[in-house]
Amino acid sequence: MPATSSRTADALTINKARTLANVAERARTLFADGYRAQQFESAAHLFFVFPPDTDKRPYIVDTLNAHCTCPFHPQHRTCKHRLAIEEELRDAARLDEQAEYLTFGQYLADEEVDDAERQAEPALPAYYTCTGQPVYAQA
Repeated sequence: MPATSSRTADALTINKARTLANVAERARTLFADGYRAQQFESAAHLFFVFPPDTDKRPYIVDTLNAHCTCPFHPQHRTCKHRLAIEEELRDAARLDEQAEYLTFGQYLADEEVDDAERQAEPALPAYYTCTGQPVYAQA
């Protein structure tokens, strides 16, 4: 009898793993599939996630408490909505880090340039010709 319960437990574990893999895959394509997200103005950790079907109410994702109001989340303690929002936040944080690194790296590469030149704004065209060519003001 213990062998049967072991097989049942293995089957449940495999099914759970398949379910979680499916959820993760669906999270990766959530926004491409037409879902939209909007952050709460009053609470940065809360997001509305709007399904592509406009007749449905949005789900609320709480990144602070790892929760979503969709019907799938209570049973599985995860869902595609929450995973998609968390991935978007991680991507945004990575982009911020890269921007800071590039800015600092560019600053180091330009050490020879004096501060006045670094602070100077790029010259903007005074106007454009009818063919789209820029014409710069004479200094």
